[in-house]
Amino acid sequence: MSPPKLDLKPVDQAEIQFLIDNYVDTLLPNQECVIRPTRSDDQGFMKTPLLAEHGLSLLIRTHERNTAHTVLMDGGVSVKGLLHNVEHLEVSLSSVEAVFLSHGHVDHRAALAEMIERTGKKDLPVHFHPDAFLNRRAIMADGEHYIMPPFQKEHLIQAGAQIKTGKEPKLLGEATMALTGQIERKTDFEQGSPDHYCEREGELEPDPWIWDDQSLIIHVRDKGLVVVTGCGHSGIVNTVHHARETTGVQDVLAIMGGFHLTGGIFEPIIDPTVEALMEIDPRWLVPTHCTGWKAVRQFQEKFPERFIQNSVGTTYQF
Repeated sequence: MSPPKLDLKPVDQAEIQFLIDNYVDTLLPNQECVIRPTRSDDQGFMKTPLLAEHGLSLLIRTHERNTAHTVLMDGGVSVKGLLHNVEHLEVSLSSVEAVFLSHGHVDHRAALAEMIERTGKKDLPVHFHPDAFLNRRAIMADGEHYIMPPFQKEHLIQAGAQIKTGKEPKLLGEATMALTGQIERKTDFEQGSPDHYCEREGELEPDPWIWDDQSLIIHVRDKGLVVVTGCGHSGIVNTVHHARETTGVQDVLAIMGGFHLTGGIFEPIIDPTVEALMEIDPRWLVPTHCTGWKAVRQFQEKFPERFIQNSVGTTYQF
């Protein structure tokens, strides 16, 4: 079944800032479309270092003529780490007009309530897939159970959130951004996470597809789509195909975020993923978070002029 078509407005510019991610390197230089955080203060002394953690949070902004729209994507893996970076990057959240969660795993939601509070707003729309609130766990190959309890809606509401749930694609920021909604799985190699489970009606059952996984799409005028993923549990190739189908736009300007290719379960699909992305032919490729070192190395090798190494605090302007 094809996803509903969205009338996504093209914009002059998309701007994405990584507030938390798995990696930080203060020596990386600026380059085309990439602005790194400054290393020193006005007196030339080194600034307080930013923190990297196994989590993700991004501030995403569109610019169309004289109007800007801002959304917050995800809330990282710890309150301490994310708020530290927000403070030292001197990020204001007052312009945030909506928040969305890429999926319900713990490394994407720890500081959502605190970030919502910092916007200073009440009844701030916060978008979730219904499955984001499930009680979950991963059972690792060595038998270790990694428990991911559900977070409490009440905490978000107290912080100022207006909870909005749904599975369908939706427009944000006066139709300058699109939330993918639930993504159809089509490729024969992106087969989900067999080590994941969830609780439904009191019973633990397999949850390999992680259906609440969703991403953000922006159409930059005359350049193509910017596709921003959280973990890409739907499969990064499935996600890009879904973005194309939802918007009707075929050109892809940038693919960025977690591609979830790390670990023994996913390393066998690195090669077909690289091949499929080469066919998609994005102008820029920014693999982050859970993509994994082996996959990142291959992307750097296969996309030498298009690959960008991410680091906490980096801002991309497309």
